Amino acid sequence: MESCYRIDNLKGVHLTRHKHILTSVVSLTALAAHYTTVLMAQEKEKAFWTESEVTALVDYLHEHRSEHAEGGNFKMVTFNGAARDIAPKKTQGPQKTGKMCQTKWTSLKQIYNAIDKYCKQSGINQWHPEYGANIQGEAAAAVFDAYVQQKSNSAMCPFRNSRWVYLERMQEILPVGGA
Repeated sequence: MESCYRIDNLKGVHLTRHKHILTSVVSLTALAAHYTTVLMAQEKEKAFWTESEVTALVDYLHEHRSEHAEGGNFKMVTFNGAARDIAPKKTQGPQKTGKMCQTKWTSLKQIYNAIDKYCKQSGINQWHPEYGANIQGEAAAAVFDAYVQQKSNSAMCPFRNSRWVYLERMQEILPVGGA
């Protein structure tokens, strides 16, 4: 009987250990899930771009335009170099990172592509160097308004009657046919 008692005792010990281990695993999982939720909830500081920083980015990418791949994209090493180049011009917001430069470049390409596509439509006058789309008259306004209502073209709204200062540089950076 004594040996049975010991075996039953050992089974109880093993069950108790398993319960402790299981409880620990559940606790650690809950803690990890909570920590992940807290990290995800923390808002990252957003980039604020001054005109001089955007100009510096476009200038840097223009100087390094031979480094772009298909579609007018650059490798992260180029964006990291641009971030270092822009750093002395920072006046507001966080220090620019390569990822922030890449995001800004994407938005600049969206504007460029919207302008390029608009200018290639039949019946559209060429882009005016000083007045942008140079919308004059009701018919031109209706065409422009319909064009910018499309989400992919909405980035062009500010250039209804004003120029985009980066257009010439972007034309030199991007391959023929846009990006």
